[in-house]
Amino acid sequence: ARAMLRFDLSTSRRTQAIDVTHLFTQREWPDGLLLVSVEHTTAAIFLGESGSEMFEDYERVAANLIEDYGPWQHEIWNPGNAQSHVLSSFIGGQLLLPVTGGRLDVGTWQRVIFLELDGPRQRHIAVASMPTQSLG
Repeated sequence: ARAMLRFDLSTSRRTQAIDVTHLFTQREWPDGLLLVSVEHTTAAIFLGESGSEMFEDYERVAANLIEDYGPWQHEIWNPGNAQSHVLSSFIGGQLLLPVTGGRLDVGTWQRVIFLELDGPRQRHIAVASMPTQSLG
C-alpha cells in the first residue's frame, strides 16, 4: 500500500477557490485522521463553506487582503508572487480531517476548499491516512 495518495488539480485563474471535498468522499478511509497537504508555497487549503458566492468572497479577499503591504523583498529576485507566498503561509498548506465510519466527519456546511493564489497552474494535493485506535 502507498503511504500517500496524490491528487492533481489544474487551476485556470490567478486567484481561484475550488471545492475539492469530492476527492475525500469518493472512497472509504480507515477511522482516524487524514492529513491533507498542498505541495506548493503559493496555494492553501482550509475548511469553509462552498458555493459560488463564497468562492467570489474568498477570491476577492485573498486578492486584496495584503495588497497594501508592498513593496515585497521577495520580489527583488522573483517578481509577482510574494503576496501569494505570504497568504499561503497565513491560511495554511495542511489540514487534518477526522474520519469516522470510513467517512469524513466534518460539519454540515464544512467543505474542503483549495485556494489558488498564483495561478493558473498544475497543483498537487497529497493525502496520508493516519488510523487511530478507539478511545471509547
